Amino acid sequence: MATSGVEGAYLAIVGGTLVDVRTGDELRNTTILVRGNRITKVTVTENLEIPKDARIVDARGKWLLTGFFDMHSHVSDVDIDMLPLQLYLANGVTTIRDPGGHVTAARLTRDEIEIGKRIGPRLFFCGNILDGMQPLPVTAFITDAPKRARSVVAFLAEQGVSCIKVYNNIKEPELVEIIRTARSRDLPVIGHVPRTLTATHAVELGMQGLEDIRITGKEILPAGQAEKIDFLPLAKRETLLWQQIDLQSEKLLKLIAFSAASKVF
Repeated sequence: MATSGVEGAYLAIVGGTLVDVRTGDELRNTTILVRGNRITKVTVTENLEIPKDARIVDARGKWLLTGFFDMHSHVSDVDIDMLPLQLYLANGVTTIRDPGGHVTAARLTRDEIEIGKRIGPRLFFCGNILDGMQPLPVTAFITDAPKRARSVVAFLAEQGVSCIKVYNNIKEPELVEIIRTARSRDLPVIGHVPRTLTATHAVELGMQGLEDIRITGKEILPAGQAEKIDFLPLAKRETLLWQQIDLQSEKLLKLIAFSAASKVF
């Protein structure tokens, strides 16, 4: 959101209709008082005394919302210097979560935004994704042994990442070590469900977020059906899998209940 840009200076956004995103209520004729980079008060305009030195923005006839979070935007796996990040702000997106790209580019961009050298939303990032052997995405770090898992998670943590992302070909021993090392650094482990695991087992091992989620047939279909589908190429597998899923089946409802109980995102 716009601020006064000076620590301690006031900004008053006056007269707009505020949307309470918790209740859905529309609060008309509100004033939002900002000091530095923090909202200090939100109230009906008539009830608020605005500091005399405040910069005033007339928001009458406009809507006021909280900033949006884009929770899955790969901004650092392209040439991030060429991205018009200010367009996120222009469209109300004040925070980006980048779940995989180039850690150096993401870190430098975040730092430039924080010191005001570049205009853009707040940036949280995973850095390079962790994967087993070929085929590898271009931004992946090869993580094909527990020792490498420990070292690469430690490296990413030192670079200031907000999460660790795993990919399709990670094996269970490496995933266990990735999760253990990440936990010691207070970092969540997110990512694709590795091909050799089910979503249930990935969560049991400690994954806290499933991105671009791949549910295996063996988790929700009879064994014979699943064996014919699970290791087909992506386009064929996904089409066949979703054609055969019963959304009210006992297996799928159990998976949903388990995910909710585990607080996995």
